[in-house]
Amino acid sequence: MIERMNKVTIVCLADDQEQSLVELRKLGSVHVVPTATETNSAVLDDLRREHGELVQVLFYLRSLKLTDADRQAAGTPMADGEACCRECGAALTRLRHLNERCVTLDREIARLEPWGQFDIAALERLKAQGWHTALVIHPQPPKGVDWLAKYTEDVEEGEPIYEYVVARQKGQLHSLLVSRRDLSGLGLPMANFPEGSDLGALRRMSHDARHERNECEKLLRRHAVVDLASLNQQIQRLESEIRFEQTREGMGKSGGRLAFLQGYVPEAQLDELRELAHGKGWAIRYEEVADDDMDVPTKLLIPKAFRMAQVVLDFIGIVPGYREVDVSVSLLVFLALFCGMLIGDAGYGTIFTLGSLWFFLKAKKLGDRKMVESSKLLLVMSLSVVGWGALTGNWFGLKAPGLPWFTHDQNNEHIQLFCFFLGAGHMALAHLWRAKLSPGWRDRLANVGWALFLGGNYFTVKGMLIDGSFGDFTIPKWLYIAGTALIVCFGINWRSISDIINSPFTFINSFGDLLSYVRLFAVGLSSLEIAKAFNSMAAGIWSGNRCLIPIGILVLGIGHLLNVALAVMSVLVHGIRLNTLEFSGHIGLEWSGRPYRPFR
Repeated sequence: MIERMNKVTIVCLADDQEQSLVELRKLGSVHVVPTATETNSAVLDDLRREHGELVQVLFYLRSLKLTDADRQAAGTPMADGEACCRECGAALTRLRHLNERCVTLDREIARLEPWGQFDIAALERLKAQGWHTALVIHPQPPKGVDWLAKYTEDVEEGEPIYEYVVARQKGQLHSLLVSRRDLSGLGLPMANFPEGSDLGALRRMSHDARHERNECEKLLRRHAVVDLASLNQQIQRLESEIRFEQTREGMGKSGGRLAFLQGYVPEAQLDELRELAHGKGWAIRYEEVADDDMDVPTKLLIPKAFRMAQVVLDFIGIVPGYREVDVSVSLLVFLALFCGMLIGDAGYGTIFTLGSLWFFLKAKKLGDRKMVESSKLLLVMSLSVVGWGALTGNWFGLKAPGLPWFTHDQNNEHIQLFCFFLGAGHMALAHLWRAKLSPGWRDRLANVGWALFLGGNYFTVKGMLIDGSFGDFTIPKWLYIAGTALIVCFGINWRSISDIINSPFTFINSFGDLLSYVRLFAVGLSSLEIAKAFNSMAAGIWSGNRCLIPIGILVLGIGHLLNVALAVMSVLVHGIRLNTLEFSGHIGLEWSGRPYRPFR
C-alpha cells in the first residue's frame, strides 16, 4: 500500500537554522521540498568537487584486480579518512599525468630513434662555420629523381645542397641537409622535436616517469586493499553533507530573522515531528495533501515477504503516483512467473539457483540489506525457472519427464493456451482491482464489464488460434454481451467526442494486448531451439572424432552462455513490459510518482 502523507511547514529562527537541520536529519522522516532557488554556494561547489574526485578514485580502486602479493604488502589502514581521500586523489591525479607523460615521451622517442644518438652542438658548430643544416623527413623518391627540385625551382641557383641519409624507415628517408645557402625559407619537411633531440635524456625521463607511475599504482593498490571501506564511508559523509547544504540553501527566509522549509512526512510519523518541533521551539503547520499537489512523494509499504519487489522498481526507476495503486506484490508474482516461462530451462534455473544461494549467503555475511533483497529476488526468479523447466521437461535443451499436459503437447498448443489464459487473467485482475478501488459505482461496473470482455477475448483467441473453430460460442457470446453493455453504459463518457471516437479502438486494443502475451511462448520456444541447435552442433563435432571433444565442449559452453544472455535480456524486455505496460494500462497506472527520500 501507499502510506498517507501530510504536508508540513517548519519555521525556526535564522540563527538556529543549521542546528534545526541537524535535528531534522536525526529524525529522518521529512521529505524536504526546496522553497527557495538554490544560490551559488562556494561550500556546496567544494563539496561537489570533492565528491566527484572521490567517485573517480573509488571507480579506479574497484576496477583494480588485486593479487595476493598486494594484500600481503598492504599494511595498516589510515586512521584519518579525509587524509586518505586527499592522498588517493592526489595519487590518481599524478598517475593520470604520468600516463600522459609516458605516452608523450614514447612518441618522441619513437620519432627520434631513426636519427640515433647525436649531439645538437655539432650542428651548431657547423652553423658557426657558415654551413646551414636541416633535419628532414620525406618519402623516398624514385631512382634518379631529385626530390629537392620542387623546393628550389623558384629560387635562384646558388650553393649546392648536400644530403646525408641517416635512416630509411617505412618508405621514409630521414636525412641531414647541409649547404652554404639558407635552408629555412625553402619550405622543407623539417623534423620536429618538441621534447628535445637528446635521445638518451628522453629515455632517462621515460624511465623515471615509469618508475614514479609504478609507485603511484602501488600506493593506490595498498589503499584499495585496506582503505576501501573508509573511502566508502567518506563518500557517504560527503553525500550527506551535500544534501544538508542543498537543504539549507533551499530554505526560505522571512524578514532576515526567520527561516522555514516545507516538505512531507508520513502520517504515522507526524506525532514524532510535532514533539520535536515543540521541544525545539519551532512553529509547525501540517495539513492533508491537496488533490492538485504534484510534489507529494510516494512511500510504499510492501509486506516483508515481498520487499524484494522494491529492487525491481528501483532497477526500472519507476514509482507509482501518490494517488495511484501499489501493484508491487502482483508485479513480483507475475514477473517471477514470466521469468520462468521466458527462460524455461530447468538446467539454467538450477545454475541460477546455486549462484543466487551463494550471493544470498555472502550478502547475509556482509549485512547489506539491499544485497540481501537482491539475492532473494534472484533466488525467487531462479526457482521459477526451475519449476517451469521441470513442468515442461526442458533441461539444457534436452527433453526429460515433466507434466504430461505440457510434455505430450506436440504442437505446443497447451502452452500457448496457458499464455492466453494467463494474459486474460492478468488484465482481468487489473480491472477487478480497479473496480474495487473505484469510488463510484459507474466506474466499478465499467471495469467489471472490461473483465468480462477480456474473458470473451480469451475464448475468441482460443477458437481462432488453438481449436481452429469456435464450436459452442455460448460462453464468449454472453461474456461479450454483458461486458460490452456494461462498458457502453458506464465506461464511455458520451459527452466527450474523443471518448466516443476512441472507444472502438479501445475494444480492438484489448484484443491486441491479449495476443501480446503469446511472446511468453515464442521467446521460451526460441530459447529451447537455440539450446537444441548448439547441442546438435556439439554432438556432431565430437561424434566423428574423439579428439574433437574439447572443441565440442567449447562450442556447447559458448552456445549455452549466449542463450542464457539472450534469455536474461528477454526477461528485462518482455517480462517487465507485460507488467508495466499491458497490466499497468488496464489498471490505470501511469508510474508518475516521486520516490520518498527523507532528509537524513
